Amino acid sequence: MRFGCRRCHTVRREGTTLAASLDRLGSKNPEELVAAIDRPAVYMPEFRFTTADRDDLVNYLLWLGRGRGDGGKETPTVIHFVRNGRDDEHPFVKRCGGCHRALTEALGGIGRGSIGPNLSALFTPFYPRLYRKGEPWTPERLRDWLKNSRKVRPLTVMQSVVLEKGEVERIAELLRVSRYVQTEDGMGERVKRY
Repeated sequence: MRFGCRRCHTVRREGTTLAASLDRLGSKNPEELVAAIDRPAVYMPEFRFTTADRDDLVNYLLWLGRGRGDGGKETPTVIHFVRNGRDDEHPFVKRCGGCHRALTEALGGIGRGSIGPNLSALFTPFYPRLYRKGEPWTPERLRDWLKNSRKVRPLTVMQSVVLEKGEVERIAELLRVSRYVQTEDGMGERVKRY
């Protein structure tokens, strides 16, 4: 919860499907999990976990998957890491991608920066960074942030971004996750759509 793994992964049948489910990693070698966390895939955030946090996370994942194995039943998650040129003109690439990265449904991994936070699944309840005063991110709040980020958070290092008409909407649409699963009171599943 603290690091927002569910913004890309499903954990205990809750989260998004932007990346592989973490529910069945109990059959993995602990050293493989440590290596995957210490040297994350290209569009996975670099969390820079403390050794204790990393070890707690690995132990939790092993506990979650105990005795399950993958059984070959899980549908593989396809993540596109190779750019095909069609995304070069997207406003996220031109305006945000120098500082940020995101894993998206429409274009796969996008952006090359690591100065700013990873923006994968920004509008889901699983995204760990809140807009202000505990408010979740929305397309409207993203528009306000890009227009004048220091009005929202006076001490932020991010400067305002000048965008052309319609670019905020295209960026917001790219960062949406069309489907995520969130359990309701520990009972059955509820699927929310954005």
